[in-house]
Amino acid sequence: MAIRSNGYDVDVLIVGAGPTGLALATELTRWGVSYRIIDKELAGVRESRALAIQPRTLEVLRPSGVTDGLIANGYSATSVTMHSGRREAEVNLFGDASTDTEYPFILFLSQARTEELLTERIAAEGVRVERSTELIALGQNKGAVRAILRSESGTETVHARFLVGCDGAHSATRRLAGLRFEGESFPETFALADVEADGVDSSRIHAFLSDRGVMFFFPLQAPATWRIILRLPDDESELSLDSLQRAVREHTPLPITVRDPVWLSRFVVNSRYAARFQQRRVFVAGDAAHIHSPAGGQGMNIGVQDAINLGWKLALVCSDRARSGLLTSYDRERRPVARQVIQLTNRAFRAAMSARGLVKFVRSNIAPRVAPKIFRLKIVRSFAFQTIGELRTAYSKSPLSVSGLNAHGPRAGERLPDAAVTVDGTVISLHRALAEPVLTVLLCGPAEVWDNSLAHESSHWGGAVRFRILTEAGKQGSLIGTDETFKRLRLDPNKPAQLLVRPDLHVGYRAAGDDLDGLRDYLAEALRLRQI
Repeated sequence: MAIRSNGYDVDVLIVGAGPTGLALATELTRWGVSYRIIDKELAGVRESRALAIQPRTLEVLRPSGVTDGLIANGYSATSVTMHSGRREAEVNLFGDASTDTEYPFILFLSQARTEELLTERIAAEGVRVERSTELIALGQNKGAVRAILRSESGTETVHARFLVGCDGAHSATRRLAGLRFEGESFPETFALADVEADGVDSSRIHAFLSDRGVMFFFPLQAPATWRIILRLPDDESELSLDSLQRAVREHTPLPITVRDPVWLSRFVVNSRYAARFQQRRVFVAGDAAHIHSPAGGQGMNIGVQDAINLGWKLALVCSDRARSGLLTSYDRERRPVARQVIQLTNRAFRAAMSARGLVKFVRSNIAPRVAPKIFRLKIVRSFAFQTIGELRTAYSKSPLSVSGLNAHGPRAGERLPDAAVTVDGTVISLHRALAEPVLTVLLCGPAEVWDNSLAHESSHWGGAVRFRILTEAGKQGSLIGTDETFKRLRLDPNKPAQLLVRPDLHVGYRAAGDDLDGLRDYLAEALRLRQI
């Protein structure tokens, strides 16, 4: 491939074609950014591996056109059956807990199928994953990353404007970039198993609470009916069908028989994250940046959200609509999220697996009785759903989160709540209305306040910004909201307000009134957009 006059032959080199790398590829595809995606493995995973897809992940993948396919192939759940001995109780975790998302559930789908659907999306645009290709060296200068790749056909040198390592916990990118991976390991050994099982209802999620910890049965459609997660006895040095059966019997007296294993894996829980997520023109994302307990099904999801966060920023810089300083916000936003998730999952892990007497007693005897009652409270279900579903993720301390004086509505850095709006006679969700690959300025309140000539504002920003009016009554092209719409956004439909909505559907800037000077400063100074 010929090197361009500006010193590179591709905008972005993605190392690793798991869910994080593929999500980044779909986002760059949406923005029209040139990239290559490589993976050292001959083929994608065949096992279920990461199987929980959270509501926030479904939201951020929707603009790329893959969410409907994920849902069509997966199993959605809002409740879990808790077992303690022979007692059982149905716990409604999320049902009716949230109305500001189209996806009020956790979706269960094998990682293998998730990767297939993401791969199909980029293949439809003529991009293929370059398999059996690994990164063996890299160097950087002011204009590009020099990456040396090795494949079956030999070695080659690629000059990329940026390189993103999505290459897992043993990331070559992280090592070659000199980024430390800090944290700890837990002493217990666990099993992941995709199997068939007799004696358990396959229409529900099951959690078996015992002195040994919590054993989970998650229903899958493929590659097997069940995914089991449990702690192995300390004296089990190998994992086989027989040892798995023995471990199941230690967790429950119910006559459950496991059989026909598709995948068996032993693992030790590691809790680590990179000291930095950026080293000049090199970035790390997903497991290359952070790993932790599988408690809560967070891992793959925050990796995908890393990718979307970084993707739109790379797109603006690679199209020369923003200066490269915008990219420093990736580390400042996503590393705190990784730290918070690690803290959350560590606490959940210890509660679920601790062998301490008091914790064991509460887990086995009190939790099964109390949890169903607690989760009858909508406020509890809502908090749990927002937390586990990753809808509470916010960037309040980000340099991209700015509020003007007397501003109302979603706080800068928060996810924009979803709500119904009408566009040219058609009712759609607000999130769907903002799905274009641009930054969107919502001019809220009475339509007459906003000059119809405001469209010319976008011309100053190289097409990176689109202005939309959100009102209760307006002309063609306006977003027409109801009282409920404005209530969810915590705005007064009779007072003008401004919201800058980022492509990942977080609020970047908010202000009261109709003076746009503060917005213009924000676009130029915080987002580093180039004016033309």
